[in-house]
Amino acid sequence: MIIHRIVDGPYVEDSGTWLVCLVEEAGEMFVEDVEFIDMNEAYKFKRDLDCSLEPLELEEWLLE
Repeated sequence: MIIHRIVDGPYVEDSGTWLVCLVEEAGEMFVEDVEFIDMNEAYKFKRDLDCSLEPLELEEWLLE
């Protein structure tokens, strides 16, 4: 899953923490809620994406 930009968030509820993102998967673009472990991880991902000129591959980012 490639994240092109963050549309909104992060949000926190009892069910978890997520960002609303513009996502590319299998060549299709759509808006989707992307879940994170906690608010710190969501903000870290948001910061990294804001600083990047390229979209981020979520699975690669999680491995760092």
